[in-house]
Amino acid sequence: DWLLAEAEYLMHLANQRLGLEHDYKGAEAVLMAADKVLVENNDPGLLPIRQALASEILTLQQLGYIDHEGIFVRLAAIISSLENLSEASYLETTPDTKANTKNLTKDPGSTQQELQQWQTIWAHIRSDLSKAFAIRRLDQPAGPLLSPEQSYYLKLNLRLMLEQASLALLEQNTVIYQDSLDKAIQWLGNYFDLQDPEITALIKNLKDIKTQKISYVTPDISNSLRLLKTKIEAMYQNHRLGKLSSPASEAQNAASYSGELSK
Repeated sequence: DWLLAEAEYLMHLANQRLGLEHDYKGAEAVLMAADKVLVENNDPGLLPIRQALASEILTLQQLGYIDHEGIFVRLAAIISSLENLSEASYLETTPDTKANTKNLTKDPGSTQQELQQWQTIWAHIRSDLSKAFAIRRLDQPAGPLLSPEQSYYLKLNLRLMLEQASLALLEQNTVIYQDSLDKAIQWLGNYFDLQDPEITALIKNLKDIKTQKISYVTPDISNSLRLLKTKIEAMYQNHRLGKLSSPASEAQNAASYSGELSK
């Protein structure tokens, strides 16, 4: 009896792990342990239960392995790398020093020394202006959540979107996971310099992890548990019936009946 109770507990545990924690590897291991317990009973009547267990174990083994931890750490690395992006990655500037130099050389009244002085002055002016102003070229209109003037809010929105994808990964919510990554990829394409190697590497990694499978259809592994419960209930029912029809109980009933007749 206690072996059957142990097997029933293990089957309950396997169903909880799969249904609540989505831990199909753990559920598979627990079901295999339950099958070993049933082997110790050495009862031919348990064969249908073991057949159901074998089918459920095979179903779990066919699900395949999903590396949630690997995807999570890759997302964490991408989030950390956002803080290290250089100014040139998201503020696209196009210096036109060559054109200015060409225009200056066309002045017939300028000497070589004056030309160098003008180039030095112009370089200082452009350096000062670049600290106060930035030119951003956008192929598409800016989204309502982004601030085109401040890179801080852009990085913050990207970070929040990637963290949302991380939470969806833990919950195995494919819709929110892919939608969050799509928005992050779109923002990187709209507001960052696609010629920058850092940005192209980020986009490539996000597209890669977006295509990876993060969830599966949870199979039903409760059939073996139902069969075992039916077996235990039938066993207890037979024990009660056997107790009622035992020789001792029949002798006691016969003695009480004789006593009533003698009165």
